[in-house]
Amino acid sequence: MMFSQDDIVEDNPYHKLHLEGHDHAVRALAARGRTLISGSYDSTVRVWDIISGKCKWILLGHTQKGTCIVLMPSYELLTAGSAVYSVVLDNMRNQACSGSMDGTVRVWNLQTGDCSYVLTGHTSLVGLLGLSPTHLVSAAADSTLRVWDPDTGEVRAMLAAHTGAITCFQHDEFKVLSGSDGTLKMWDVRDGQVVRDLLTGISGVWQVVFEGRWCVAASNRQEATHLDVWDFGNGEEDDEWIGEPASGIYDDDEIDDDDDEMEQVEADAMDQDDFAPSELDADMCDDVDQCSSSSLGAE
Repeated sequence: MMFSQDDIVEDNPYHKLHLEGHDHAVRALAARGRTLISGSYDSTVRVWDIISGKCKWILLGHTQKGTCIVLMPSYELLTAGSAVYSVVLDNMRNQACSGSMDGTVRVWNLQTGDCSYVLTGHTSLVGLLGLSPTHLVSAAADSTLRVWDPDTGEVRAMLAAHTGAITCFQHDEFKVLSGSDGTLKMWDVRDGQVVRDLLTGISGVWQVVFEGRWCVAASNRQEATHLDVWDFGNGEEDDEWIGEPASGIYDDDEIDDDDDEMEQVEADAMDQDDFAPSELDADMCDDVDQCSSSSLGAE
């Protein structure tokens, strides 16, 4: 007995809605709460309420910039000069970002549906986007990554040391890890400089993920798949680790506490200006130096 797709859906008690509207394949999704962002080969970005099923915005703007022919699963030929390949949802700023075949990243205001910024600089498909509290990172087939200010749309750094399309990356407030052309590189997100190569001499890096101090990458070498694990804490105890918080969740209270502690340390240091250096307590000097320095956990 043959069942139609509608019959299967109707028999599924968990299925609630069909979200209809895109004319071609949906390449990218991002969601938080009841808001869903979808990016499609039809060159549009749509904003949905997944509870009501309503399409709140159709975001238009990615434009034709050269063309390529994409063979769809249905064997339909699609001109994908402005296809949307990547999206992220920025709930904190009530905005979404999309990367396209046209080489641009667009930042959309979810309150008005307007395009706030067009981020230019990439010369090819922007296939990957990542967002942290203070950094938006884009990765493209032009072999570069770019770090942007999500509040202003200004570029902060261009990461250019790969020689092939970026196949994967992840970042936090300290570092970017990116895979391409048989290498996995670590960058300092703050100045865009390469810190070191984590993997070399491999045929491809297909995925990299990290949480806190731990990192895992999937790569191919010698016709086999390998999973490599790094500990960026370099043997330190977890409570001594300086880096991305576990699960990538930033606690405003913890950030405020850290800022207050830093301000107190600086105030204490300034109070010591009335004394000769020889009168300073050596331990306090060590503490100030330690608190004043910042470095990548892997260095």
